[in-house]
Amino acid sequence: MVSAQNLKVLSRDEIFSKEPEWRVPGGSNYFSMYSSVFGGVVTDPALMVLPVDDHMVHRGDGIFEAFKCVNGYIYNLGAHLARLQKSAELISLNLPFDLDTIRKIIIETVAIGGVRDCMIRVFVSRGLGGFDCAPKECPKSNLYVIAMEAWTAPGYFYTEGVSAITSKIPVKPAFFPEVKSCNYLPNVLVDMEAEQNKAEFAIMVDPEGYLAEAATENVAIVNEEKIFMYPKCGQWSIGLWPP
Repeated sequence: MVSAQNLKVLSRDEIFSKEPEWRVPGGSNYFSMYSSVFGGVVTDPALMVLPVDDHMVHRGDGIFEAFKCVNGYIYNLGAHLARLQKSAELISLNLPFDLDTIRKIIIETVAIGGVRDCMIRVFVSRGLGGFDCAPKECPKSNLYVIAMEAWTAPGYFYTEGVSAITSKIPVKPAFFPEVKSCNYLPNVLVDMEAEQNKAEFAIMVDPEGYLAEAATENVAIVNEEKIFMYPKCGQWSIGLWPP
């Protein structure tokens, strides 16, 4: 018979009465988070949590967008929302709100965070359910928006350049790169590969040996005529390039 001898059962007050020890360093760099589960915004990083039975947590069944707010202006918000909608359509995921409502939630979440420069991450999950793969477990999708400190590339990236290797991790099969999904295991392995080889980046190649993409970066080339060239989407993610 199963019995509990050493584990303590914690109350709600015990969890939130002190600074959580499970918070990793850097948690204070999260400024604000909106959750449709709770129907509002929190600014305490300890409250920025997701239900464990959300299918985005245990199955990666969700989509996302990431973009910056610079000096109080959100970069290319319309294009990111359009891509969010396309990703949702490709995997038959109903957005919890229309795009105009999502846009307003994003803007207000950033405003509540109280900063003019930040990274914004928007997630739409299949929703709460059980622990099966089946979407039928999830009665409705969820929206999460977080404003956090933006990562800034070191200065030497621009003055000295970076080191890169070609990755042994295969690119995702066609169709999947068109979806900005939360299933990023291949990307994680690519990033680990770069770190293990003491390189800043590892770049995946397609079956024909052409460069595809890095873990979270698109690849482009400026040729001898100073023309900015980038690949069409095939087996790599769609980047929002300048017009």
